[in-house]
Amino acid sequence: MKIKEIRSTNLDHQGIISAIVFNLKIVEEIDKRIPVTDKSHVSMGQRVLAMILNGLGFTNERLYLVPLFFENKPLGRLIGPGIEPGHLNDDCLGRALDTIAEYGTTKLFSEIAFAIAVAQNLVGKSAHLDTTSLSVFGDYI
Repeated sequence: MKIKEIRSTNLDHQGIISAIVFNLKIVEEIDKRIPVTDKSHVSMGQRVLAMILNGLGFTNERLYLVPLFFENKPLGRLIGPGIEPGHLNDDCLGRALDTIAEYGTTKLFSEIAFAIAVAQNLVGKSAHLDTTSLSVFGDYI
């Protein structure tokens, strides 16, 4: 009788977050706008997903410790096939943050949010763009 080796990894709540990110096609939307220019195994969208998962992993660690966070996680299911913890090093993630800052964080967020709103049929026929309201009563001293 042959004994089969069973290995366990810890998915936690990151599986739900990853599924939502993939369902909304956030990784694909980022990859469409910001291509990889370095020799990395990880796309820009996958890097962002890794930082989201790490940030929502109840840790407050520096970027150089991200590979340690992912050591016991099933990265093939969470981020993509062939991804290893060492691929998510601080140089890789730092380059992603620099590239996103160069592209424009607000621009990237707005474009992706709009693409998701269109894909999910959330865009109505009219929109109210004023997000602030300020009412002042009384005398100024």
